[in-house]
Amino acid sequence: MRGRREIFASFRERGDAAASPLDARALLIKTRGMLKLVIALFICVVLPFGLAAQQASTSKSDTNSKAAKKNAETYSTTTAAKTQFMRESGYRNGRPGYVVAYRKSLACGGADDISNMEWLTTAEAKAKDKADRSKSCK
Repeated sequence: MRGRREIFASFRERGDAAASPLDARALLIKTRGMLKLVIALFICVVLPFGLAAQQASTSKSDTNSKAAKKNAETYSTTTAAKTQFMRESGYRNGRPGYVVAYRKSLACGGADDISNMEWLTTAEAKAKDKADRSKSCK
């Protein structure tokens, strides 16, 4: 970026009689204003697209590794049975306000099978769990 003295000298070399330090200062201010506009445009337009692309590429690999870990290590038969029950009952992603509950709890010897599952409202499920915990298995 050129300094004030260089700008003023360029006015003098051209033979601009009306050139003054004020004209040079005005030109410098306009130049700085344009630079600020270019920087703001870069920050608002170009930078977000670059960051979004970078996050998308890293999140895909993170998602794949998390899914692989989940399938390999923590995917239990209970989760598989609940997923199958939800799919077969027609609510693949769940029902708002409802949870999948076991008719006879697993702790009391209930089967981990879709025939032992039912949809209960959240309040009903809480009451059932409380009752199951307070009494021993029969």
